[in-house]
Amino acid sequence: MSPDIRLQRWFEAPPDVVFDAYTDPDAQRALRAGGPDSIVESECDLRVGGEWIIRFGPSSAPYVERNVFHAVERPHRLVYASNTEWPDGSHVESLMEISLEWLDGRTLLTLTQRGVPSGDVERGFTEGWNEFLDGLVARIQTRPAT
Repeated sequence: MSPDIRLQRWFEAPPDVVFDAYTDPDAQRALRAGGPDSIVESECDLRVGGEWIIRFGPSSAPYVERNVFHAVERPHRLVYASNTEWPDGSHVESLMEISLEWLDGRTLLTLTQRGVPSGDVERGFTEGWNEFLDGLVARIQTRPAT
């Protein structure tokens, strides 16, 4: 049995701001951008049964994430099945849960990914999620005041 990946980040913003930034296709493009030959395409149908498809990486051989939402409880919870396909055709199926909790004037985001094989694949996902979440924190901290 593979271990769960569980990561947390604090945000100096309310849950609705964090939820919207996490699911925003523009944020996906900004946070997953790579070098000059890199692409990021994100299409999100944010409803139970809706799909969220993200293509990212080198334009000649991108990674493709196909997600199907099981729960959309804005702004506190998302659950979706994820199938991540590598350019070589291999893939990993997992279950993602994102929870957002408002505590003492800040939002705690907890990301849990179940079903990732242990070893190099788990380390790769963990590293990728850490980079993504760090970027999301920075993006929210520098957002224009509303």
